[in-house]
Amino acid sequence: MNCYLDSCGYNCAAFGTAEEYLSADAMRETACLVVDVQLPGMKGPELQDRLIADGYRIPIIFVTGYFDERIRDRVLRAGAIACLTKPWCERTLSGCLEKALGVEAR
Repeated sequence: MNCYLDSCGYNCAAFGTAEEYLSADAMRETACLVVDVQLPGMKGPELQDRLIADGYRIPIIFVTGYFDERIRDRVLRAGAIACLTKPWCERTLSGCLEKALGVEAR
């Protein structure tokens, strides 16, 4: 996914786990997160809960290979931009990123 985001001109960083992201203390510089629901360790929805509890309202786009309507509804109610099922469509992801970053659709 990083290659795709880089090719679109986004400045991005990859983290293997939610804990790695939190340890990097990058929340203030994060304009948007693209997060897998099924991360190792702390899951994506748990990361969302943690960020909200800590006062960060970072736009989040979830991706998952295991669609679960309850999880989808939960993360969207908590403010996620989208919950995309893999394989995701590049155009759909681009639209979600534009929405998250407040960019007009192309």
